[in-house]
Amino acid sequence: MKSTPIPIAGIAQLANQDKDFLAALRRNAGSGAMELVSIRKGAFLRLSDFVNEYDFADFTYQPNDGFRDVHRTLRGDEGYPDLAARAAP
Repeated sequence: MKSTPIPIAGIAQLANQDKDFLAALRRNAGSGAMELVSIRKGAFLRLSDFVNEYDFADFTYQPNDGFRDVHRTLRGDEGYPDLAARAAP
């Protein structure tokens, strides 16, 4: 079987979930607990793993911000429809 290196830390097991997602058993860096999460293929990250300026309540996307659609998709994937709505045009 061909392997593909991916830039994700803390992974104990990784498998195809479906055509869009990977299923990952990983160790939570903060708590040390094992968790089962879905990660969108091609993104190789979960927005909820990071704190960034896009999450601040007073943040406003600029008209041509290329991350707006990406953030809307990833936030929706992770079950944060309220944050996904903030990224709506």
